[in-house]
Amino acid sequence: MALMTEHEEQSRNVLAAVGVNATASDYEAYATAQAKIADRWRIAAVVAFTIAAFYFLTAAGMSFFGFGGESTWWEMVFQKIGAPGGAAAVGYFLQRESAQHRKQEREAKQVQLTLTALEPFIANLEPVEQRSIRMDTARDIFTRKRGASIPTGKADQLEAAATATE
Repeated sequence: MALMTEHEEQSRNVLAAVGVNATASDYEAYATAQAKIADRWRIAAVVAFTIAAFYFLTAAGMSFFGFGGESTWWEMVFQKIGAPGGAAAVGYFLQRESAQHRKQEREAKQVQLTLTALEPFIANLEPVEQRSIRMDTARDIFTRKRGASIPTGKADQLEAAATATE
């Protein structure tokens, strides 16, 4: 019976390690996907900014070559600033979207690193300390980051409920 209990405990440890590795791999895949999406948004932003710069330089250069001389002052201002400003605004939006995906990528990489390094880090600690560190890590990953947008009173209630559950 003792041998069977020992094998059962070893099986649980192996299963837990496989679960942690699988979860870390999922976060890695998510981070990789976010990086690819961010790259696409960044390329689109560069294209939009390039169009804005090209149109601005073209519109500014037209007056030097005698084109658009019959236009009124407000038409010239609109031509030189309106379209490039619109393209630059689109570029800014695309740039912000890229930054949001980069942020998601960094967060996923951080969770992956935490999950990957956790078990080797706590391997030589007492089981009570291991459990405590695992609980703190899980709380950090799954509740505190999301709790930042929760009003303080509600966050305190959630923290008290998590402590009581432990």
